[in-house]
Amino acid sequence: MESESVFKWVGLNYVLQPLFMIIAYGLILRKKTRLMSAIIIISTLVNIPLNLNWIPPLYGVIGSVWATLVSYGLMGLLQIIMCPKGLRTTFGIKTLMTPVLLILVLAGIVIGTDMFGLTSPLVRLVVMGLLTLVIFIVPAWFLDAGLRRGIRSFLDSSREVPKEMPPLSNGDVQFW
Repeated sequence: MESESVFKWVGLNYVLQPLFMIIAYGLILRKKTRLMSAIIIISTLVNIPLNLNWIPPLYGVIGSVWATLVSYGLMGLLQIIMCPKGLRTTFGIKTLMTPVLLILVLAGIVIGTDMFGLTSPLVRLVVMGLLTLVIFIVPAWFLDAGLRRGIRSFLDSSREVPKEMPPLSNGDVQFW
């Protein structure tokens, strides 16, 4: 099933891209929009010839997916390289290894059992959601104290209602 392979690789792309963006968020903080635009243009200029070479003669649709993965990977790498070191987000080994190991366990179960032989897309989706909850989300919650603190802090701050609106300075627009 060719579409299954496409979705697996596209899913990998959607997992990796936010990581690159988080690591290189310093570029946005420094308002390096020209640099970010240049990185995106370079990535696009890599993607186009890869698509032209990989789609028709060699690989078909999956060639486009691989071209996108390569160009997004290049974009992420360039963002990390160009981000000022002091603003680059780094993660400790435990912070990185916890989700990596959990996702490997999840992937091993899903691939090793071929999703338990399920064929219905809806049933596969529901089972995958439950497996993700049980094998990835719940263990990550228990293993990562920083994650728990961050989520609790976010939830606490979202419940707070300001008693009084802050005064507006000249030029500020109030939308609420």
